[in-house]
Amino acid sequence: MNRVLKVWNATENAIIGLLLIIALLMSLYDMFGRIIDPKLVTGYSEEVVVYIIVWALFIAASKLTQEGRHVRADLIIQMLPLSGRRMAELFHCFVGLTFSGILFYYSYLAAFEAWDFGDLSAGTLRMPLWIFYAGLPVGFGLVVLRYLIKIWALCFQFTPALLDHHAAES
Repeated sequence: MNRVLKVWNATENAIIGLLLIIALLMSLYDMFGRIIDPKLVTGYSEEVVVYIIVWALFIAASKLTQEGRHVRADLIIQMLPLSGRRMAELFHCFVGLTFSGILFYYSYLAAFEAWDFGDLSAGTLRMPLWIFYAGLPVGFGLVVLRYLIKIWALCFQFTPALLDHHAAES
């Protein structure tokens, strides 16, 4: 399982990095194109850059979940005894799982509806909107999986190190 998580983390990092590099290169191309010769400007790169950044953002949400970097009340939780911290972390995971599951479901419906209706963007590219919307269910699906893994580990493979979110940073 540990090996699968390492591959998963490396794959997410590579995808996020690649997406952001592509977005940066597209933005730079358009920026220098405006300076050098306005005919070089694509006219659609701004739209694509937004799509890419949204996808990268929602994939990164999975990584944030795994590392415990979402907004949380750490100060109060760290004052609790070990069993209290474990219960608080389990509660946090179940709330996060429920919230992410609901968002996954409704974002899937939105993406499917955009695909079913053939919705297109209003920009120059007229890109199918389901591609943009699909980033949400993918991201929230990954977050749901991360919460399930955390709940499993807290219930069946518990060690105090699981509650040390600062160790995930190293």
